[in-house]
Order: sequence, then structure tokens, then C-alpha cells
Amino acid sequence: MERIEILSQIPADDYPILFATGGREALEITAAQLPDLILLGVRLVVSG
Repeated sequence: MERIEILSQIPADDYPILFATGGREALEITAAQLPDLILLGVRLVVSG
């Protein structure tokens, strides 16, 4: 099971959980949502 699948099963009653599968997507989400906490994976790469 992928890590993102495991994390998506965590109940999010108090806090919404947002996921990104790439560096560019993560930057877009954080700019729009202003999260309280960011968990990063070592494979999130921003290219271009």
C-alpha cells in the first residue's frame, strides 16, 4: 500500500488533509490553502 493511501485513511474531523503528488502541485496547494502543517516526502521534485 502506498504511503499516500495510508495517510488518506486518517480521519480528518478537525483538520482537512490535502495531498500533492509532485512538487509543483504542493506549491500550488500551499499557496492557495495556507496549511498549518506540511509533511514533505523526499521525492517531491519541482522541475522547470
